[in-house]
Amino acid sequence: MVKLTFWLLALAVLAPTTWASADAEDAPPELTPPVIPEDLVGDLVLPSASRPIPFKPSERLDFKLGWGMFKVAKASLTTETIDYQDTEALHFTLQTKTRGFINAVYPVDNHSWSWTDVNMERSFGYETDQNEGGDHRQRKTTIDWSTQTAHFKDLKTEEMKDPVMVLEGTFDPLSIVYYVRTLDFEVGDRLVVPTTNGKEFFFTIINVTKKVTRKFLSGTHEAYVIEPKIKDLGGVFKKSKDGKVVFYFSADEYKFPLRLESEVTVGSFWAEMTEAEVNGERIEFD
Repeated sequence: MVKLTFWLLALAVLAPTTWASADAEDAPPELTPPVIPEDLVGDLVLPSASRPIPFKPSERLDFKLGWGMFKVAKASLTTETIDYQDTEALHFTLQTKTRGFINAVYPVDNHSWSWTDVNMERSFGYETDQNEGGDHRQRKTTIDWSTQTAHFKDLKTEEMKDPVMVLEGTFDPLSIVYYVRTLDFEVGDRLVVPTTNGKEFFFTIINVTKKVTRKFLSGTHEAYVIEPKIKDLGGVFKKSKDGKVVFYFSADEYKFPLRLESEVTVGSFWAEMTEAEVNGERIEFD
């Protein structure tokens, strides 16, 4: 159960695994171009180079993670500009580490990295290094835009999956969080984003359900409430018809990922932003 807890808390805002997607069939092993379902075409959001980017390459976001009333881990999301295969790129890094009694029982020390173009128009690649309770996994996804294919490799076993074709404007499970921050959305919108984890291609469906004003650990914010459709999480979600994940993004120029909540049969999980820094200077909230 503890292992599942941190797998769920890592979704999206803290994601070393697939964020959320439509209920799609597993892709066949042969290489086939993605087809956009007719019912998704109208809500498909493709990036525009002219839209404003609400975060800067020097941004750092800190989070606390909890299970019910217990604070069990800390995490950070950082952004920088680097050279990626001779191309200027945005580089996102997620670090998650347990604390307190959980760290003694089931230590977690996870890292995830993502690379995109500087205009946030598509992903270049995604990599994870997960250490959970003595189990170590390293996985890497690269996207070859010359052939428009994603390639997955297990760095521990050297196993490689068959490549999958992707659409222009495809993002990975970590960079999609930043991509959503660049979008202009309102309550009632449904956002459909091409996504890949390297092993498969799918459409992430995000519903913007309402706007609220509430107190968070970082201060009082007006926030959009976003509910993504969940693919097959397995575990306790198979036993919970009402299991869902909810995100809060600040309704300001930053679109900060303020909080993640997950309600399932074994309890509630959450991840919440505590601080935000740009160029080493803390952003103050009310």
